[in-house]
Amino acid sequence: MSVDHRDTDSSSVRPARDELDLQSARMYYTSQYERVGRHEANRLTFSNYVIAASFVALGLLAGAESKQGFLPGGLPRAAVTIVVALANVFAILFAFRSRYWAEIHRKRVNRVLEYLSPDLVVLQREADKSAGRREPDPYYVHSHIYQSCIHVLVIIAALAVGFFA
Repeated sequence: MSVDHRDTDSSSVRPARDELDLQSARMYYTSQYERVGRHEANRLTFSNYVIAASFVALGLLAGAESKQGFLPGGLPRAAVTIVVALANVFAILFAFRSRYWAEIHRKRVNRVLEYLSPDLVVLQREADKSAGRREPDPYYVHSHIYQSCIHVLVIIAALAVGFFA
């Protein structure tokens, strides 16, 4: 079915400018929140895989009966220790970079919300305060800090088990 636009008024075919802006802003708002969710999910997934693999490697290191510097199969203990430490350093860097991008998307969302409905922004802040939610605080410990601490502990454990056990 084809539509002939020659006989119709262009204003009846296209939405009004304000309506188009509102639709675009809503779509952008939704898209940015989806991106925040993907960044956080990727950060958690990657961190969990690195921690799981690190504990498997630590188990191999701790359970190895050979203290001559090699694991069963001829794999050097030092190499496994260094790989575990580097993987956890990379996970820490990934977490901080992912957090950076998630914050950019959150700031974009807040700007769109201010554009769409300044009154809703005021209501949201009041609700956050009544629920005891704090304003963004640079010294507040976030989940990526906890994850990074776990990775640091895994690095220390790998170095201790790999070089001193």
